[in-house]
Amino acid sequence: MRREELFRAIRAACSITGRREVIVIGSQSILGTYSEDELPAEATVSREIDVLPIEVTRKSLRSWPTRSKA
Repeated sequence: MRREELFRAIRAACSITGRREVIVIGSQSILGTYSEDELPAEATVSREIDVLPIEVTRKSLRSWPTRSKA
């Protein structure tokens, strides 16, 4: 997979889910930081990406656990 293909897949995932953002997990997430030219060929072999749709709102932030001070 090339970086351009990753971005195309992210746009498609956002369109399908109706969300403005997704989290990319798994092996192809490295393409968000490095171009395929900077990586070994093995790092770009996969043709699939794993995405997690997210929606962060003020309400959802209030439900997140806070860090306890120990």
